[in-house]
Amino acid sequence: MEEIRPRIRVAGILIENDKILLIQHYKNNKKYWLIPGGGNDWGETAKEALIREYKEETNMDIEVDEFLFFSETIYPNKERHILNLFFRIHRNEKNDSIIKLGDEAVLTDLKFVTKEELETLNEDNVKEIMLHLAETPNKSFVVKDAITYWEKNIAKDKNEEKKNEVLSNLRKFILNSMINGKIKFYCSENEIVPYEENKVYIPEKFRNYIRTLIIGEGAGVVGIANSRNEIINDLNDVDVIVADILSEPKTEKEIIEKLSKTAIYRTMPDGERKEVEASEYLPESIRKFEFLGYFSKR
Repeated sequence: MEEIRPRIRVAGILIENDKILLIQHYKNNKKYWLIPGGGNDWGETAKEALIREYKEETNMDIEVDEFLFFSETIYPNKERHILNLFFRIHRNEKNDSIIKLGDEAVLTDLKFVTKEELETLNEDNVKEIMLHLAETPNKSFVVKDAITYWEKNIAKDKNEEKKNEVLSNLRKFILNSMINGKIKFYCSENEIVPYEENKVYIPEKFRNYIRTLIIGEGAGVVGIANSRNEIINDLNDVDVIVADILSEPKTEKEIIEKLSKTAIYRTMPDGERKEVEASEYLPESIRKFEFLGYFSKR
C-alpha cells in the first residue's frame, strides 16, 4: 500500500498600513479566504516555496522574515492531512511589481483587509456566534458548531450559498483572532498523560517529529509546540535521545543507565558549559514531554 504523507502548506502574513492581505479561493462551489501561499515542491525549502507561491498567486516578490506558528488539519475521513506553516513576510523593496491576482482558475479575489472588516461582519452575526461558542462549558469549538448555531438560532435564509458565505466570514474572523492571540487553536487535542515510571512511552510520530526539527536543524523554521500551539524553546538533542529511550515503557533506572552513555552539558548564566549527570537531567526532560503531551499508555 502506498504511504500517504501529510501535505505541507506554507503561507505568508503580509500586513501593510494595518491591513492583512487575503486571497479568495473557489472550490467545490465554495468561496473562502486564505493567507496567500501553497504547497512545497519536492526538495524545496519552506521559504523557497513561500517565495514561489506568493509570486504565482499575487505577482509579488517577497522576503521571508520569521516563522510565526503552525496549524494542523486532518479531514474526518482522513483523506487529507495538512500541516500549515505561517510566516511573517514583507515586500522586496528592490522590486516594484504590482499586486495582481494569479492565473489559477481557483483564485477569485485578492485584497487587503482591515481589522474592522475582519471583525465587523454584522450581516452574518459572527460576533454573536463567537460569543455563544465562548460560553460553552469547555470553551472549545469547531467551525461546524458555529454553522449549527447559526442555522438553528439566527439564519433566515438557510440556502447553501448563504451558508458558504457565513463559513467564509467565520474563518476570516477566527483567522484574525488567531493572529491577534485571542484564540488558541488546534486540530484535535491530545490527551495529556502524566509521566508514570515504567507505564508510559513516547509514540514514534512524536519521536520522528522532534528528531526532524532538532537533529535535522528544522527548529529555526518550525517551532515545537503542544496541541494548543504553546511553543517550547529549549528542546535539544539530549531530549531526542530520551525520547528514543522511551520508545517503550522503562524504569527510571533503565533510562538513566542508557542516558549516562551520553555527555550532557548545560550552559550556565555566566556562559560556562557544565556537565550534568543523567539523573539530574532526566526530570527536566520528562517535564518538557509532559508539557508537550507526548506521553501515551499502552
